[in-house]
Amino acid sequence: MKKFRNYTPTEKVIAIVLAVVVASGVLFGSWKILSTFIGKAAIENVGFALSPSTGTFAPGEEFKVDLKVNSGTVDVNVAAAYLKFNPSELELRAIKRYTANQDVPKPSFESDLGSTPGVAAANKTGELAVVGLTGDQYHDAHGWFKGEGTLATLTFEGKKAGAVSEVTFDKAKSSLVSVKSNKNIIESLTGGRYTIGQAGNQPSITLDPTTGSYKTNQDFNVKVKINSLTTEINVAACYLKFDPSQIKVKSSIRHTANYNRPDAIFESDLGSSTDLNKVNQDGELVIVGLTGDAYHNQHGWFKGEGVLADLTFEGLKKDVTAKVEIIQNKSTLASVSGNKNILGYVKGGEYKFNKTGVEEVFQVNIKSPQNGANFFKGDKITFEVEVINPTTIGVNENYTYKWTSDRDGELSTAVKFDKDDLSVNTHKITVEVTDAAGKKATDSVTIAVKEKSAPVTETSSQGEEMEETGGVKVFGTKLPTSGIIIGTIVLLALIITVVLWALSRRKVSAR
Repeated sequence: MKKFRNYTPTEKVIAIVLAVVVASGVLFGSWKILSTFIGKAAIENVGFALSPSTGTFAPGEEFKVDLKVNSGTVDVNVAAAYLKFNPSELELRAIKRYTANQDVPKPSFESDLGSTPGVAAANKTGELAVVGLTGDQYHDAHGWFKGEGTLATLTFEGKKAGAVSEVTFDKAKSSLVSVKSNKNIIESLTGGRYTIGQAGNQPSITLDPTTGSYKTNQDFNVKVKINSLTTEINVAACYLKFDPSQIKVKSSIRHTANYNRPDAIFESDLGSSTDLNKVNQDGELVIVGLTGDAYHNQHGWFKGEGVLADLTFEGLKKDVTAKVEIIQNKSTLASVSGNKNILGYVKGGEYKFNKTGVEEVFQVNIKSPQNGANFFKGDKITFEVEVINPTTIGVNENYTYKWTSDRDGELSTAVKFDKDDLSVNTHKITVEVTDAAGKKATDSVTIAVKEKSAPVTETSSQGEEMEETGGVKVFGTKLPTSGIIIGTIVLLALIITVVLWALSRRKVSAR
C-alpha cells in the first residue's frame, strides 16, 4: 500500500491557510452570484407603479393612489409619468406632486415643469402627465434622485357604479432618465384597476317604488329607504332633486323621534327641508336623520335596513315621465367608527303621469344588477326584480318569475337570488314576470363578467442598458453584470489555484 509522506510544519500551515482562502473565496463568489439573482426583482421594478394597484370603492367616494418611482441603483434627473384613465368612470379630484415647487416636506425633484397643470385639463382628456426634473442647483443641495420614492399622490373619485376602471401608463411617453448616459432606463410600468361599488353589495339610499304610472293630479306615496348593511351609522342624509314643473312634494314625514313616530330610526331630523313651498319652488328636498348619544344609549346606533321618510308626490303634467334623483355627492351614510361616508349606491325614481293612471301591462324593474355593471369571474352577483302595478296596490298578486341569460340560458325562477358561476362573457339578463291573469312584463340589463387578473404590468423595451450596473440577459431576464463577473472571476481564480497547488504536490511526491 502506498504511503503518503509526512508534511513539514510549514507545509501544514500553508495547507490550512490555502483551505481557509478557498472556502472564503467560494462563499464570497457564490454570495455575489446569488445576491445578483436575488436582486433581479429590484432591477425589474425600475420604473413607475401605482399603489394601491387594486381596490373597491363606493361611487362618489374619494380614494388616494400613490405614483411610485424606482430608479434602482441609478442616479436620475428626469422622471416623467404619463397616465390614462376613463373620465366617464373616474374623476381626478387632486394632484399632489412631490417636488420643491409644491412645497412638500420631502421633495423628490426640484421642478414639475411639463406636468398637466390641473385636474380640469386631465378630466377633459382622461390623460395626466406628472413630471419631476432635477437641475444642478437642486443636485448640489440634495444629490440626484436614486432609489425608491413617491412622485405624486393622486386623488380619484368613482363616478359610475359597476365599473372596473383601469389607470394605465403611456409606455411611449413615460421616461426615467439616467444622469450618466441620458438614456431612458424604465423596465416596468404597473398601473391600477379599481372597482366602483355595485347595487346590492354597497350601503345604499333608494326610492321605493322606483317607477310607476299615476293619474295626473293624483297623490302617490314613495318611501326613502336606507341600508347600511353591517355598519353602524349615526347620520343619514338624502338630497333629492326634481323638476317642479312636472311633480311636487305634498308631504314629507320623516322617521325620527322628532315626529313622535313609534318606528323612529333616528333621534333628530336637524337639517331637513321644512318649507315645502321653497322645496317645490327650488325642486330640491333634503331629508336628514341624526342619532345622538342620548338616543344611542336607549336604542343603539342604526344598522341595516330602514325607512328614512315617507313622501307624498303629485304629478302636475300628463304624458310626461318625471325624474326624482338622489344626488350622490351630497347624500351621506356616516359610519360611527371613523365618521366616514360609506354610501355606495343610490337609485332615484321615474314616474309616469297620464289621464287614467293605468297601464295595460304592469311594470317590472330589475333592481340588481345595474345595467352596464362589470364583475370578475366568481363574484357573487345579486339578482332582484320589483313589480310595479298601481292598479293592485295592497293586493297580493301571484307572480311567477323567469330569469335568463342570452349566454348561459335559464338562471332562476325566484324574485331574488345570488349567483357566482356566470361564464366569462357579456350577458343580456332578462326577467319575465307573469301575473295570475297570464299577463307578462319584462325588463333587461346588460352586464359583463371578466377573468380575474393581476394589475396590468407593462414591461418596457426602452431600458436596454443600465450603464452604472451593466446588464446581461439570463433566461430572458436582464441582470446586472457586476455581481456575476466578480463572483465568476473569484471562483475561477480559486479553481486554478487549487489545480496548480495539486500539480505542485504531485511533483514533490514524485521526487
